[in-house]
Amino acid sequence: MNKKYFIFFLALTALCLSSKAQGNLQFNSTIFYGGSYSVGGGWGTCGSSATYTVPEGKVWKIEKYPANSEMTINDVGVDNTGNAQSIIWLKANDTIRFSACNTQNAYGGNHSFFLNGIEFNIIP
Repeated sequence: MNKKYFIFFLALTALCLSSKAQGNLQFNSTIFYGGSYSVGGGWGTCGSSATYTVPEGKVWKIEKYPANSEMTINDVGVDNTGNAQSIIWLKANDTIRFSACNTQNAYGGNHSFFLNGIEFNIIP
């Protein structure tokens, strides 16, 4: 019985050692984007922040962003209505932006946003 476990362990170790990583991460800088965007006062009007794109050869680890905001990653809406915030990893060419729509004639005006994280270089 022990011989079977030992052989399984050796096979698993060989498999792990033979797999290739896509690169290592090296700290490059901290990132912070923030500002505001305007939403019209009429029902159904929308507004959004600028779109931010992860540069080629980089990875972003987003650690802070507005709670209860409408966030879009790669043009797909992300549900951010809970209280807890998760860390978001974005790869090269991924995009992120924030938006709001006036659905009750109550959300017009300026909306603030921020994006705080770490940028890494990908080292092959």
